[in-house]
Amino acid sequence: GYRRAADGMRLENLDLEAQLPFVAKAMAAPSLVAYPNGRICPVHDSWATSRTIAPREQTSSTLLPGFGHASLGRGRGENQLQAQMHFSGGYGHSHADNLHFALFAKGSELLSDIGYTHSKLRRWTVSTIGHNLVAIDRQDQTTRDADGDLLMFVPDLNGLAVVEARGERGYPKLAEVYRRELILVPVSETDAYVVDIFRVKGGSTHDWLLHGSADADMAAECSLPLTPREGTMLEPGEKWVEPLGESSSFIPYGLMREVRQAKAEGGFSVAFRFAKGDAGVRVHLLDGHGKDSVPTEVFLCQTPRIRQAEGDDRKAYDYWMPQVVARRRGPAPLTSAFVAVHEPFKPSAAGGFVREVRALPLDPPAEFGVALEVLHGEFTDTILSLPDPVGERRLPNGVVARARLAVVREQGGKVVAAWLVDGTQVSKGDFTLKLEEPRYEGVIESATRKADGAAEDAFVTSAALPSGDSLAGHWMVVTHGNGYTHGYEIRCVERHDGKSFIILCDDHGLKITGDQTEELYFPRRKIAGRNRFVVMGATAYAEKP
Repeated sequence: GYRRAADGMRLENLDLEAQLPFVAKAMAAPSLVAYPNGRICPVHDSWATSRTIAPREQTSSTLLPGFGHASLGRGRGENQLQAQMHFSGGYGHSHADNLHFALFAKGSELLSDIGYTHSKLRRWTVSTIGHNLVAIDRQDQTTRDADGDLLMFVPDLNGLAVVEARGERGYPKLAEVYRRELILVPVSETDAYVVDIFRVKGGSTHDWLLHGSADADMAAECSLPLTPREGTMLEPGEKWVEPLGESSSFIPYGLMREVRQAKAEGGFSVAFRFAKGDAGVRVHLLDGHGKDSVPTEVFLCQTPRIRQAEGDDRKAYDYWMPQVVARRRGPAPLTSAFVAVHEPFKPSAAGGFVREVRALPLDPPAEFGVALEVLHGEFTDTILSLPDPVGERRLPNGVVARARLAVVREQGGKVVAAWLVDGTQVSKGDFTLKLEEPRYEGVIESATRKADGAAEDAFVTSAALPSGDSLAGHWMVVTHGNGYTHGYEIRCVERHDGKSFIILCDDHGLKITGDQTEELYFPRRKIAGRNRFVVMGATAYAEKP
C-alpha cells in the first residue's frame, strides 16, 4: 500500500481501471479497431505484435473519433474484412501518416502500416513515403497541428459502409485539397471490395503510394508491361546516405529498389499475393478523372518491411515487400483524383471475383467528381461520388443521381439493390430511390453531460430534427470554431421547449458556453466560435428474394 504524508490518505491494491471508469475506457479503446486476429493496426510508434483482444469472430465498422481512426468492417470467421483509415494529428511518437490506409481480409493483413522499429531504418517507417497514401512533391507531411478532419461516417447501410476524412493540415503550404474516401461494398457472405478515392490539389507531383503486407513475403504482378529502371527512385542530384543508426536521416525514395516502370494509357491492376498461404488482393487503379487529368507513371518496386528484423540492424535489409508508386506530374497546383478498387481474394477461388473496373464520365462534369462501374459475377455496380452534393449528374449507362454518394447494382439490366447517402434521389430507367430529408444542419447552442450531473450526454439546437430513434446509429459531424471536426454517434432525439436535444451514445467531452467551447479531454483546446453540425441522411433498397 501507500500512505500520503500530507493528509494520511492510504491506497491499497490500487486498481485505476476499476476506480476510474475513464481509465478503463481508454485502455479498451484500441480493441474497437483491432484486426480480426486481435492485433492492432500499428499506427505511429506502436508495435505490430501488440494484441488487445482475443481473435474476434465477427467484424463491424467502428470509429475512434477523438483519435482519428476509422475501420470499415464486415463478415464472420475467415471472411472478416477491415479497411482502416488513419487521420490523427501528431502528439509525440508520431508518424507523418495522415490518411494512411490499411487492409485486413481473408485471414491476413494484406496492406500494412509497418509500425514501430528501433532499427536504422526508422526514418522509413515514420516518413510519409513509408505509408499508403499520396505524397505531394515527394515531401513528408508535417505532424505538428496536423489533425485530420472527419467528413462522413456511415457504419452500416444495408451492408455498405463509408468513411471520408481530410488532411490538408499535413501539407499546410501545399495542399488546397487532401481528402480520402473509402467505400466498403458488399458482394456476398464471403466477398466485398473497397472503393478508395483520394482527391488532391496542390504541388506539382502526386505520388499514390501502396505497399503490401509487412508480415510475410509477397509477390506482385502488374497488368502493364514493365521495363527495368536503373537504380532507386531518387531524383537526379539526390544522393543515398546509408543510415548508421535509429536517428539517421535519409531520403526515403532511396529505399525503393528493383524498380520497374511503365506509362499507363488507361487503368491498370496490381495483384499482391503471399508467397506462402492462400490470400491476396488485386488493386484496380483507374485512369485520371477529368478533362485536365495528366498521364500516370507506374513504378513497381521493393521496399523494406522491417518488422521481422526486430531492431537488429544486421537484418534491416533481409525483409522486403512489394511497393506501387502511381505518379502524376503537372503544373502547380496539380489536381488529381486517384480512384482504386481493392479486391481481396483467395487464389484458390478462381483468382478473384471482379471481372472489370471502368471509369465513367459525368454529365455535367464536376471537379473531383468520380463515377465508375465494377463488374462482378452477374452484377454491375455503378458508383457515383462527389465531394459535395452539388446538382444532378447523369452517367452514360443511364444512372442519374442527386447525391454525394450513390451506388446502383444491376443484374441482367434490372436494378436489384441501391444505396443513397447525403442526397435526394438516384434513378435508373423506371427505378428510383428517394430520400426526403437528405441532411439536417444547424448550430449547437449548448451541451449537457452525465459527468456533470445531467440526465444525458446531449447537444442542444434550435434546428428541427425528427424526435425518436429515426436517427439512431447516424453519426453527426461537428465543425468547431477553429475548423476542426469530430464525429458523434446519435442514440435518439428529444424535443423540449422548442429545441432538439440530440442524445449521444457517449460523452462528447465538451463544455459549451455561448460562442466558447472547451475540450475537457486532451488536447484540452479552448475554441472561439460556433459549433455547426450536419447529420447526413442515408437509405438503401434491396430486391426481396
